[in-house]
Amino acid sequence: MRKLIYVFLLFFCIHSNLLIAQETDSRTEELEKLFIGEKYDDIIAKYSKDFENLEAGSLFYISYAHSIKENYEKALSLVNLALEKEDNSASHFLKGTILKNIHRPLEAITSFQKSIELDPNDLYAYNEISQTYVDMGKFDLAVNIAQEALKHVDKGSDEDLMYNYNLGLFESLQGNFEKSIPYFEYVIQMNPKDYDAQSKLIQSYYHLEEYDKAEPFKKNFYKAFADSLLVGTEQEDMFCVEQFNITGKKILAFERYEDGKSSKIYNKHCFYILKPDGTIDFRVQSEYSPFAKNGEMLYYLCASYSVTSRYNSGIVYTNDYSYQKVSRDAKKLIEEILTKRTK
Repeated sequence: MRKLIYVFLLFFCIHSNLLIAQETDSRTEELEKLFIGEKYDDIIAKYSKDFENLEAGSLFYISYAHSIKENYEKALSLVNLALEKEDNSASHFLKGTILKNIHRPLEAITSFQKSIELDPNDLYAYNEISQTYVDMGKFDLAVNIAQEALKHVDKGSDEDLMYNYNLGLFESLQGNFEKSIPYFEYVIQMNPKDYDAQSKLIQSYYHLEEYDKAEPFKKNFYKAFADSLLVGTEQEDMFCVEQFNITGKKILAFERYEDGKSSKIYNKHCFYILKPDGTIDFRVQSEYSPFAKNGEMLYYLCASYSVTSRYNSGIVYTNDYSYQKVSRDAKKLIEEILTKRTK
């Protein structure tokens, strides 16, 4: 699965416009070299005490090394010490990421906001605030932050496309599919090969039951598959067309590219029922059968619980096969299976 939103690398700090002011202390210069070389263990081993005598830049690098190694409490104490010595955007951003990792989201947001106060064009901080709001389920606030960030980007830039994609995603997560569509359409217009945005656009249309409007974008996937443009991507074998919930369970519906008559059995639409941790609980799928008579197409709706455990529902589709029919029956079957489990 694709990550929730586009993510800027935390390693933003190497960019000159965001670095802490350079200092004359030779230790800071040495730490910077180790930092750029990602020698985090060396940093921690060489600089494990006497922190009060270190300058803010040195403390920043050591704090970052500890955060990478998930020594978050140590990292937090060091970045706080760095901020006592020098107030700057980079250290507030780092503090925000540490607080976010130790599940203190409101404090993290405050740190990211301080980073923005010192650098209004700090797109990384806007991005982290919006992600934090998403993690908290506050999608409306994530929308507000992403819209504010758009004021600071150039039209057509990577950042512009990132935030437009995010806005479409945030709106769809709230069930505002009509509002999500223009954002995804804009991203696709600017980058016709953004298949993540095309999958999300298809999902929005499917939620609105506007299946015809999704067809051109589905054709894009099939053509990209035929042209081997999806090899190594999350859409290499199939693409997501719908997400929904049944009795508290999240279900992801995918469409596979394999199509038409075949001498072998294959799955066409797959509905993955997820556990709370995001792993697969079981799957319901439409299975093509090569044993149809009179040249008809033939599909069965089945459920797979494991490699060796499978259930045939007896529901059959022929030449009138459509996602709408399969989805309707799959949802009923999923609900029946989940209901039986609770008895």
